[in-house]
Amino acid sequence: MTDRELLELLLKKFSGVEEQLSGIDKRLSNVESNMATKADITKLDAKIDKDVISILQLADKKIDKIASTQAVQGESINILAMRQLQTESEVAALKKAK
Repeated sequence: MTDRELLELLLKKFSGVEEQLSGIDKRLSNVESNMATKADITKLDAKIDKDVISILQLADKKIDKIASTQAVQGESINILAMRQLQTESEVAALKKAK
């Protein structure tokens, strides 16, 4: 093999290696791009978690307020029911007295 043939062979091999390195570089760029996307997703997940917690806390406060209001309304209904029974009893007593 002559020096020229050897140089041409080496040049051909190095060209192939250069093409492979170019492909590896492109794939590495894609990996880096995906990693940035994963970081963005992680940030988004954290924000969603924070928002969900805030919504749940707000919902708990509203539920507590509703439960308190319902307790007061329940007591009022009981008082009204007792008054109705008392009134019916008084009406029945008046009817007997006549």
